[in-house]
Amino acid sequence: MPAATGTLWCFPEAARTVEVMEWSDVVAHLTGRAHLATVRPDGDPHVSVVSPVIDGDLVWVASTHSSRKVRNLAVRPRAALMWSPAAEVYVHADVELVDDRAAKRRLWDGGVFQYDPAMFF
Repeated sequence: MPAATGTLWCFPEAARTVEVMEWSDVVAHLTGRAHLATVRPDGDPHVSVVSPVIDGDLVWVASTHSSRKVRNLAVRPRAALMWSPAAEVYVHADVELVDDRAAKRRLWDGGVFQYDPAMFF
């Protein structure tokens, strides 16, 4: 298992932010990469491409502590995701940064990520 130096974050309210469709109907369209929008500490917007994964009602993203997106979320823990091209789906919610080793182990060992998150840590 890789060293626990990275940061995971989840959108715990994601399932409650869907305005047009039921979450269960939306999940099938949340595949592949998405654009993540955050706000820098100085108020400027920041957008990056991420590979989120869905675990029940949670949307997980992995990154390093030093990434701009994690530093932004540490100051302003709110973000938006936009998936395409399968369907243009938007999710916006409060974000929780997760550094818990047990949570990371569950995600790594449980096959939640479709890629090896070790490359991010």
